[in-house]
Amino acid sequence: MTDNHTVLFDFDGVIADSFRAALNTAKARCKHRTEEGYRKAFEGNIYSDTFERPDHDHTDCNHENDWWNTFASFFAQSGGIFPQMDEIVKKLAVDYRLVIVSSSTSTIIESFLKDHDLLECFDGIYDMTVHQSKSEKIGMIFEKYGVTSADCVMITDSKGDILEAREKDVQCIAVTWGFNSYDVLLSG
Repeated sequence: MTDNHTVLFDFDGVIADSFRAALNTAKARCKHRTEEGYRKAFEGNIYSDTFERPDHDHTDCNHENDWWNTFASFFAQSGGIFPQMDEIVKKLAVDYRLVIVSSSTSTIIESFLKDHDLLECFDGIYDMTVHQSKSEKIGMIFEKYGVTSADCVMITDSKGDILEAREKDVQCIAVTWGFNSYDVLLSG
């Protein structure tokens, strides 16, 4: 590894092809959830999403449905690794410290990384249990590893992540195969 150079990886939509699993989970919880609305929720912090609108009848919805168990089931059926991401991660791990910064849970992330022989490539996983704010998690990474924004780059697929990384002056590489489109990412 070269000095303190650190690559911060989002997990869902960057490494793992998990959009369909996440959307199906959202729809299992609320019949009013649409793909367009769900993608829009990632233009900010997903945990700030206030989809439950009073102008909808939520009687037939299941908002109390356990998100992570439902997601894990859908992800096991449809989630996979994006083409060549395993090779890219392994190559980057030779020269850089790699850290996951995710809104997902480490249980799912670790299992996935083990299945794809990538777990040892990452120095840490900062999931939703660490904090719901990615900017806060980035600050924790600065402190733990003794790095600054100049030492880091974040690879993400959402405008919300770009905005949170910007709060810590971290530059981003946005990928277009994930949750937000090119135009939405560019607007970030």
